[in-house]
Amino acid sequence: MATMNDHGHIVANCPTCSGALTSFLIGDAQRGSMYGEIYRPLGDGMLEVYRLARCTGCGSGALITLLQSSQYDGGAPDLIDFYPEAEGRLEIPDGVPEGIVREFREGEECGEAKCYRAAAAMFRSVLDKTLRANGYKEKRGTNLEQQIDAAARDGVITAARQKRAHEEIRVLGNDVLHEEWREVTAEDVRAARQYAQRVLEDFYDDRPSVVALLREKGRTPD
Repeated sequence: MATMNDHGHIVANCPTCSGALTSFLIGDAQRGSMYGEIYRPLGDGMLEVYRLARCTGCGSGALITLLQSSQYDGGAPDLIDFYPEAEGRLEIPDGVPEGIVREFREGEECGEAKCYRAAAAMFRSVLDKTLRANGYKEKRGTNLEQQIDAAARDGVITAARQKRAHEEIRVLGNDVLHEEWREVTAEDVRAARQYAQRVLEDFYDDRPSVVALLREKGRTPD
């Protein structure tokens, strides 16, 4: 959650710094100047204020939205929005294929941009590609539901993870890809993201043991 200090600078997670917590400056410290500021009257003596800022780490721009009184009374304005802001990046085990990592990160970025339907589709794709990469697409016509159930039967994922993979990732992603339009919420995406990460941990945290189990079950992991 972005916070503002007494000088109007923002501390927030930066999307282009891989979600790192960093400072966003509202002006050039050497020149003492703002990058840009626009006011919008709201009535009742209040103003909405838009300011530009830049990340001290990567230099990317951001937009600060403030609420303040049109009559300066010495009080600090209220921070009401900051964009873009990352939610931080979930840790992914070493050894996850690069393409799956990129897909997971793109899902996180879609969620941060409030493109929740796109994020849901990305996390469904992460689940599907992870199962395929571990030998769960062995015959034509096998669908994602069957892949998840097979991984649970093999003991690679638990029954609890099987249930969550169906409910929080597969069904949500299928609704986005195949059903009539419906709203997907931030909470929906957070759950899909969390359980997609846990599935990656199931397959890649202790990779040698998982590979041995997969081969024992007749699977051919990439």
